Amino acid sequence: MLPINSRSGTHVVQDHILDIPKLPGGTIGDYKAGGKDFQLFIVDCADNQAAAFALLDAKAALQTPEYISYMGGYFGIDGKRPLYVFSKLHYLAGVAGLPKDEADPIARVLASRLK
Repeated sequence: MLPINSRSGTHVVQDHILDIPKLPGGTIGDYKAGGKDFQLFIVDCADNQAAAFALLDAKAALQTPEYISYMGGYFGIDGKRPLYVFSKLHYLAGVAGLPKDEADPIARVLASRLK
């Protein structure tokens, strides 16, 4: 489900994706484009409700989270890195390491792949 363009690798995290303590594990893709390194991630939750609760846990890890209504997600800073996170169906997904204006179109492509 992770886009192939500009991807340099993938790995599975057994628990605490992006080192956020309350989040479960998932898959992370490492990307490099336009001289910037960033990551896309997907967590396959048990159901839609579990994904919604995981989104709230991700929100709690962000400094000054900004609600993104059209994505049903949040953008903020996790430690020192920007994080754009959303839930769709039974997935928690997002973009780590890019500012909101650059992460948004990438997140939209990622969301379109979640079925």
